[in-house]
Amino acid sequence: MSRPFPTQSQLLLPVMETIAEMGGSAEPSVVIDAVAERLGIPDGIKNDFRTIDTGKWGLRKRSAFRQCLHWVRMTAVTAGLISRTERGRWTLTDKGKDSLVTCQPGLILIVYETPDGQAVWADAITTAGAVADNTVNLLFTSPPYPILNGRKYGTFTEAEIVELIVRCARGWRRALMDDGSLVINTRDCWLPKAASGGTVRSLWQEKLLLALCEDVKLYFADRLWWRNPSHLPDNPWVTVKKCRCNCDVESLLWLSKGPNPRANNQNILADAAPSTIQAYVRKARRGALNHVGPSTHNNLFEEQIGAVMAGQSLKVIPRNLLEFSNGDTHHTLTHELKELGLPRHDAMMPVKLAEHIIRFLTVKGDLVWDPFFGSGTTGVAAEKLGRRWIGSDRSLAHLLGSALRFENTTFEPPGQPG
Repeated sequence: MSRPFPTQSQLLLPVMETIAEMGGSAEPSVVIDAVAERLGIPDGIKNDFRTIDTGKWGLRKRSAFRQCLHWVRMTAVTAGLISRTERGRWTLTDKGKDSLVTCQPGLILIVYETPDGQAVWADAITTAGAVADNTVNLLFTSPPYPILNGRKYGTFTEAEIVELIVRCARGWRRALMDDGSLVINTRDCWLPKAASGGTVRSLWQEKLLLALCEDVKLYFADRLWWRNPSHLPDNPWVTVKKCRCNCDVESLLWLSKGPNPRANNQNILADAAPSTIQAYVRKARRGALNHVGPSTHNNLFEEQIGAVMAGQSLKVIPRNLLEFSNGDTHHTLTHELKELGLPRHDAMMPVKLAEHIIRFLTVKGDLVWDPFFGSGTTGVAAEKLGRRWIGSDRSLAHLLGSALRFENTTFEPPGQPG
């Protein structure tokens, strides 16, 4: 039998939002009725009072839904989100009001769930300490970059970003399976002019990689590159001073907990280029079936040649330069976010990139985690491929927006804190 109403962790956020919409304070019965209406809880469940034996207090009538909300209130009191002293009213503390705008350290709330995943409102460091040991098969994420002009979600220095990721990575390593992988999407950044006196690149990626290997004790498995053909020049040294080339690639740093991370390149075979197919056809006609090209295996070569001669497509092992355009993605999501008054994330990656990494390093049923969830691309890709997922982010607005990308997730525009 399925549970007739959400869990305590899922109810905490609606309870706090409901109190905020009532001016920050309200009587318990009023809050309970409003939360039930907000979540569409039928009266038959809300008012399902049953007689239970409470021990020394004797037989009492209790509603499971109302009792659950009282436990939610106690959880919020313990966390300092609801006042402990005011009797007969549920009142948000200053910390509780602030937490509805920016996630506070130590606060973890489930914003929505799908059959395969959870979207969690929490900062990266808090989440890194909450995921169970040895449960994650792949951690794939795109953290903030120390870029000069910053993003709406914050501007960070080189030292701040490296320190943040390294602190998180200690928890990430603990959560990873022994053959699990960590893939971090990074990009080149310029040094501030005041620090460099010129137009030169930062070494923050190299510093990060060394720190993850030497301090966190992760292994460096490989480096992949993502090329975005639709990338436009984004700095004056390329477009105004014309002293640099347009960089349209970003790094994918692949690290692992153990020296032998699980991976299978047969899950990501790519279509061969027409020139490669023509070369194989010529070899087949010459009877050179004992030749092995750089992107094929011995035991597959004859099968591949046969497929080519039969007019079928030729599959080859992809190179470590991945090309996925980001110029025509997320249009529908952007339109829906605008209609609801929610912000668009500044750095949305293409779903095909996330799918490629997930297929490469996981199998169906594995757990994928993105601690900088943003617009939810990793969760969308994981759900599409039959993987379980966890996505966490400190921005409630971005998490609410990401819910639009899942067909089996209901979405309700958030109320404004009072």
